[in-house]
Amino acid sequence: MFEEENKIFFLWDNKFTIDRYTCDVYLYDNADNKWIFCNNKDLGYSGYINITLINDEKIKKTFKLHRIIYYAFYPSWNIYDNTNKNYIYHKDYDSANNHITNLYKFNKSHVYVKNKTLPIDNTWIVQRSRRKRRNCKERI
Repeated sequence: MFEEENKIFFLWDNKFTIDRYTCDVYLYDNADNKWIFCNNKDLGYSGYINITLINDEKIKKTFKLHRIIYYAFYPSWNIYDNTNKNYIYHKDYDSANNHITNLYKFNKSHVYVKNKTLPIDNTWIVQRSRRKRRNCKERI
């Protein structure tokens, strides 16, 4: 059923499929020989849906569902890289909305200013710190 309609991919020695239209993710359970729906998990402490996988050597690793979905559509993207230059964010700031149209790769060297991404530079940081100092003096 899933093989004909959806794309199959492997992650941490686990078999996944994703619906191209709804972005529903299913994990194949080898013990029960059936697909398990992954999108109905509760939000974790970080506010994201976490999925813990076990590889062939019985080592556990936790992945965030939105990162798995992004990886399914962009397989050249490195899902194992957790550096500042490899974050995946939600456009509408809703961590439960994991549709691929809502996800984008974001560089930590940018900040949000009135819904625009601007590169961090020394001028912006200095202006921000001056505003903070001015607000502190006004409170005294």
